[in-house]
Amino acid sequence: MMILVALLCSFLFAGHAHALDLPTLNPGINDLAAMFPPASYTDLEQRLRRFKTETASSIVVLTVKSLEGESIDSVSRKAFAALPLNESDLRKTVLLVVARKEREVSFQAG
Repeated sequence: MMILVALLCSFLFAGHAHALDLPTLNPGINDLAAMFPPASYTDLEQRLRRFKTETASSIVVLTVKSLEGESIDSVSRKAFAALPLNESDLRKTVLLVVARKEREVSFQAG
């Protein structure tokens, strides 16, 4: 009986053991999957700054190599909550998450 309980617990908590760990994010481009060539990175960075200046709203980009078993929506929610922005700025922010290996995309808006 104890073995069955231990086995059941290991299945229930196995997803948490392999959760994707995100580093400290910045409020711009977070290219963890190295998907942007330097010229594209610089161009996008300038466009995002201009967008923020013109609209007072922000777009944050996060690329990850793999979701490591998590859902893209879960990673998006976790990343959005971890952004170093105050509540007012979060309400005017959209996060774009791209998972390279899984070829999935998600948006999270404040």
